[in-house]
Amino acid sequence: MSGFRLERQWRGWFVAGPDGTPVTGVYGSRDLALVRMGELQDLAESAGQRMRRACMCCGVSFQSAGIHNRLCPECRTGTPVERTPARSHHSPKAGSRA
Repeated sequence: MSGFRLERQWRGWFVAGPDGTPVTGVYGSRDLALVRMGELQDLAESAGQRMRRACMCCGVSFQSAGIHNRLCPECRTGTPVERTPARSHHSPKAGSRA
């Protein structure tokens, strides 16, 4: 639990943070404020799951988005441009005759 709570204001509801300060505007409906509070709690909980993890493919440490994210961006998308050896001026271009 992240500590968010609903607070009543004269004409509506707002979501307060753990220290009691408002973190949203005022909602005319308690249900809308509850939905927003749930979204904020989900974001706070997922941020808590983000951490540095070792890639299951190459072993490189990377900033993971959560428990579901176990491949580094390079392994997920394929070989990055940085790791591709640069073509020298003396090597033939693709499709040309050597």
